[in-house]
Amino acid sequence: MDPHFAWDLLLDTYVDGEWEAVAILAEDLLAWMSKGGFPPRLTVEPRLDERWQRAIAEAACRFALAVAQEHLQENPCP
Repeated sequence: MDPHFAWDLLLDTYVDGEWEAVAILAEDLLAWMSKGGFPPRLTVEPRLDERWQRAIAEAACRFALAVAQEHLQENPCP
């Protein structure tokens, strides 16, 4: 997995309201990181280490997943 590409795609699909894609990407990124995969780089601030990047990415993925699930429950596909 390329977590940087997945992160960028997650942001794009979130903005576009593509909730199924948001859920899949958020779950995939969380799974990747839970298995020891490196997090996407979210900032260019050199003083912030990988643990910071991981914490922010995990929190954002959980938030995106929760929002996507809310939208999908409100508007289930036929």
